[in-house]
Amino acid sequence: MYIFLLGYLLTVVRIPAVHINLSFLMHEKLYHEASVYMTFGKNKGAINKFSKILENAKNIEESSFITALIQRATCYYREKMCKEALVDLKKVIDLRYKIREK
Repeated sequence: MYIFLLGYLLTVVRIPAVHINLSFLMHEKLYHEASVYMTFGKNKGAINKFSKILENAKNIEESSFITALIQRATCYYREKMCKEALVDLKKVIDLRYKIREK
């Protein structure tokens, strides 16, 4: 059931493109490294990099935080870590509603 739900969320439901504006060079570097890991199918390495970005969430914009969550959820899904992916996607949904309420 989790796999079906995640597959639906990641492929059918299109989340609007989010402008990435990472304010510090460290986050830009981490994001680039995570993207390279994803490109070459090294999802666990990408999860590690996205997690480091999310640990320092106070230093990045909300849109970049959401993007990192979506990317990490994608990596979790590819690694069959469905529960972790669902946690990230639920956070994205909660944040999207909060942004719209503002």
